[in-house]
Amino acid sequence: MLLNCDRVSIARTRGRKTVIEAISGQDRVNRRANLVRAMSALASEVIPSGETVVFGGRSDDLPPQVKEPLVEFIAESGSRMVMLVPLHAAQQHDQTPDDERGLQGKEQRERPWSCLILEQVADAELRPELEQQAHALSDHVAAALTNARDHQRVFLLSFWKMLGRGCEWFYGRKLLKALGAASLVAGIVAALMLIRREYRVEGDGRLLPVLQREIFAPWDGVVVDVLVADGQRMKEGTLLLRIRDDNLDSQLADVRSLAKEKQQEQLSPEARIDDAIDDSNREDAVRLQGELVEVIIQLRGHEAQERLLAKRQTDLEVRSTIAGVVATFQVEQLLINRPVRQGELLLQVMDDRGEWMLELDVDEHRTGHLLIARERLGNNNLKIDFVLATAPETNYRGHLTKVVTRPMLLPDRGSVVRVFGAIDDRDFERRIGAEVRAKIRCGEKSLGYVLFGDVIEFLYQRFWL
Repeated sequence: MLLNCDRVSIARTRGRKTVIEAISGQDRVNRRANLVRAMSALASEVIPSGETVVFGGRSDDLPPQVKEPLVEFIAESGSRMVMLVPLHAAQQHDQTPDDERGLQGKEQRERPWSCLILEQVADAELRPELEQQAHALSDHVAAALTNARDHQRVFLLSFWKMLGRGCEWFYGRKLLKALGAASLVAGIVAALMLIRREYRVEGDGRLLPVLQREIFAPWDGVVVDVLVADGQRMKEGTLLLRIRDDNLDSQLADVRSLAKEKQQEQLSPEARIDDAIDDSNREDAVRLQGELVEVIIQLRGHEAQERLLAKRQTDLEVRSTIAGVVATFQVEQLLINRPVRQGELLLQVMDDRGEWMLELDVDEHRTGHLLIARERLGNNNLKIDFVLATAPETNYRGHLTKVVTRPMLLPDRGSVVRVFGAIDDRDFERRIGAEVRAKIRCGEKSLGYVLFGDVIEFLYQRFWL
């Protein structure tokens, strides 16, 4: 509207290429379109010359290198008049006249790198006002394009824009707010680094008596009688269950039968020896004495085997080795009429009236703090705070006694290390296997590590160098 023409386009050089940046009436420039390609080819020939090119129907006075791309462009655009005005890079304002600066200075000032492309569709004659306005506006357009180009050339432009917007935010009262927030953050960071607090390693576990025994099957057999129930209190030596081994009973019966036979065989040589002595038959007496010795040796062997089998049969009556309670749940339903093998665990007996202990499972990745604190302070100086699952409002105390160095894998927890602790308090609920939640004190660390130690360890594990 300002130039009073039908279409205005802007072309500029980018390296060795000439690209069309804008076309009036178009939101976007499709650089693959035939018209845009022809316009780009025409501008690439006009811009290096630095001279204005005007076409109004005749191309006789035009440079040879411009004629061919101009014809192609006219064929695509259908314009009757085309004017191309090269634009020179805007330089800093200089008060020195051109005649004093000389030709070299003029050449430095005039560096064409873009151009205006003006088109008239209906009129082939160049209107005088269009030419005057085009030359008058060319310097302004060149200055604007030069500034835009220099602006885009700034390294990390997006970053500097973001930084500028950020710095602009701090003007006025916002600066005081920012200083206050920065001071608050610095104070919090200093507090997290300088304030010392107790670091505690958590673990889950259970309450168990210190004195406990596991009862194993002494021999193969079938459990035929269970004489105790879970939770039943008993004395040392109490009969717990009976195991029957039919093969053992058969062997014992056979050995006893053989022993009786040998006892009967022993009587016959003794009587015959007496008769031979009375008859003064020395050879028969010596022979019969040898037979008697052989029978006695066999009888003693059968008797020894009988005692061994009888001892084995007695062992099938399983008794408790300590006084306490049966800790196995539903022991009768678990064992009655069940075949067992030698060495198989049958049940557990624990002394609930003696000393008690804590059995805790600690995640393996937390045991490093525990081991370091144990080396520095010793086992007895590592205090334990724990609560029972049935009474979480009451806090009890204890101390560490043992750390198992080999980790174990639990299905629901992953890799854990089992630790044991003694209970310092005497007034607590004595229930075998009661679940507890414990925290082991491992010395003082910075408040930041106490609060965000898991995050710090996660970063160490994932991004260690």
